[in-house]
Amino acid sequence: MGLGKNRAIDPNSPFKTGPPGARKIPTPTGRKPSSKSESEALNVSSSKPLPSLTSKHRPKNNCPCNQSLGSWKIDCSKCGQFWHVDCVGLQGLNEKSINSLTQYLCPLCYVSPVPTTETTVDVCHICRNTLSLQHANLTYESSIASENIDSLHQFCALLGSLDINALTKNMDTLSQFDSRLKHLLLKENSLVGLDNEIKTLSNLLAEQKTVTSNNETLSKCISELQDDIKLLHLPSTSQTCSDSSDKFLEDISEKLDRICREEASITTGLEQLRESLEAVQSNHLQQPARPSNVSSHHLHPAPSFPVHPTRLPPSTEPEIPPVPHNQVPVSDTKPEFLEQAEANELKEFLDGSTFNEENGHSVISFGTPYKYNGSKSSSEVPPFPDCLKPLLARINTIQSELYGALYSGQSHLTAPVINSCLINRYVGPDSYLPRHSDSESSIHPESSIFTISLGQSSDIKFTERLSGTESTHTCSDRSLYIMSRRSQEVFDHEMEKGSISEGTRYSLTFRCVGWANKNSTCLIGDSNTRFLKFGSSKRGTFGEQMPGHKFWAPKIEEIDPVSCMGYSNVVLLCGINDIKQSNIRCEKDVTDCFAVLKQKIKQIQMLSPSVKAVYVCPLLPTKDLTLNRKVNDFNKLINFDLIPTCKNVVCVGGFDQFACNRVLADELSMLFDRYGRYDMLHLNRAGARVLAGLIKQSVFLRLHNGVDKRRRTGRVNGRLYSNVVGSRLHPSGLLDGCQV
Repeated sequence: MGLGKNRAIDPNSPFKTGPPGARKIPTPTGRKPSSKSESEALNVSSSKPLPSLTSKHRPKNNCPCNQSLGSWKIDCSKCGQFWHVDCVGLQGLNEKSINSLTQYLCPLCYVSPVPTTETTVDVCHICRNTLSLQHANLTYESSIASENIDSLHQFCALLGSLDINALTKNMDTLSQFDSRLKHLLLKENSLVGLDNEIKTLSNLLAEQKTVTSNNETLSKCISELQDDIKLLHLPSTSQTCSDSSDKFLEDISEKLDRICREEASITTGLEQLRESLEAVQSNHLQQPARPSNVSSHHLHPAPSFPVHPTRLPPSTEPEIPPVPHNQVPVSDTKPEFLEQAEANELKEFLDGSTFNEENGHSVISFGTPYKYNGSKSSSEVPPFPDCLKPLLARINTIQSELYGALYSGQSHLTAPVINSCLINRYVGPDSYLPRHSDSESSIHPESSIFTISLGQSSDIKFTERLSGTESTHTCSDRSLYIMSRRSQEVFDHEMEKGSISEGTRYSLTFRCVGWANKNSTCLIGDSNTRFLKFGSSKRGTFGEQMPGHKFWAPKIEEIDPVSCMGYSNVVLLCGINDIKQSNIRCEKDVTDCFAVLKQKIKQIQMLSPSVKAVYVCPLLPTKDLTLNRKVNDFNKLINFDLIPTCKNVVCVGGFDQFACNRVLADELSMLFDRYGRYDMLHLNRAGARVLAGLIKQSVFLRLHNGVDKRRRTGRVNGRLYSNVVGSRLHPSGLLDGCQV
């Protein structure tokens, strides 16, 4: 292949690249070298000449995984080895994209850009990098050894300057010796193997507190301590360093022998030594592999050992306070909702219908198709039969009344329309309904779910997910019970086996279902969202593909997480009224306001599992430069704190086009407010259209996995782009008004 373009091979193609040749291969990680020469080539301390690492290569036209995967193959530009694109982390590449590559190096030929060691032997690239890393580690360990040797020199000089008689009389000097011994032990990584010996020594020293006459036991403990000290591993770079360290250890042993002979006058010192050893043991078990420098209370300053950088401990987030969801399993019931004649007509129709078997029951559906996990209903759903149309009209009337009571005073809102009916049939005591919730994104978030029971009565058990609280509702013949869509975020329901003793029960469930509900959006914002409207009418700014509802929240504290329940997307545009207050003076005050927003977002995610993403709008620029500094601080926290630390949180982009000369652009903002004062904050209708476009772009880009599927017609809201640009000229006549 050389450095030509890479080739893509269909997995089903019989294409061959020729007979495989011999090439050098590295030793795989986690496998023992297959030969002596291979092990010697990986040992940097070996002084023998290293043979070359050569062996017969695998067939190059087969991927090293030796599996038949249904993916394209790509060949290495250097060695010609073919690889599955899935095996080398290139999922998603097709034949065209593979053939467009000019050079590709496989994992065996690619060399990480690290300093390598020049070798006279023939080794592969991976082995050469291994030699370089081992050489660096050897240099690192040598520096530690030299520092340890200097520390031992100072320690032995200290012991040589002490007199044993003065040592027995002055226990402060013994404390200094204990601290120096503790310092020595703390500097050795080999204490991992001495934990059991230290425990035994501590127990024996505790017995010496009351029984001091047993000199043989004490001598034995001291000799074990001497043996343990001799076993301490001191890495060195030459034989001379090893001999000198042995000499120093012998001097330490002699000093300990002298202390052992003076047992009667050193009992108090041994008690302090025992406490020191216990402290060493506890500290050692809690210390990392490479301990940090000793504190400044030692006799001599400890040498500064080179340490690798470590990660800072993660900051502890404050606990999120629980949010009351204010939902009930059943919002309303009507015991005799159907007349007896109407119920008999429905039973006769259902007895002659064909049902599809599901898990523990059978189903049939009418109207708009309703899909859920484990759905067995047909994809071609018939329309509503005549016997169900009067019942559907009555239920839609109830739905309109419930929606009107929920949003009284907002006559411009349109109530959701019930358009789907799923009928479950339960026969005998073996039938049941598994535990679930109607939390599918295709259900309108502001609608209700209506269930009518026909035939035998049964009990429906409701379980709250967070607390596990259970409750039971009895469904009698011809009765109706209503559940809100929001309640499905916190409650599960089921019908257990044996709930029906005998006979047949029909459950007719009515829902408002639509494909556009998967894009349902909850917009919570301040006064800059007053021109944003949902709906497909001319005054709507989001269109029919993005249904939703707008909630008023002038300040961050007034964001209600309950209003987001049931929606797929949540958009937040709030915060300018918080930071413009006179008590917000510094960056810390802005951070406190941001912390409230972050807490609200986590409450929304905790309370609404159906929310796919929370879209946070940065604060809009204002016409006040002093206030804009607070705006910049708040927006920095959104980009560098909120987005990296919170999952499924997206920052709406493109807000820089609202600024002109570091303030809010005049062509996108109101000139005066309703009181005739100069408006510093609010957008006009043109600015609201730009804001709505940015929100839609962020929502649909995430929905389409980052692919922009907008049609490029050259028009903006039905007008030519050139006319839009001309209407948005600055009064000075210059584009965008950025020039002076």
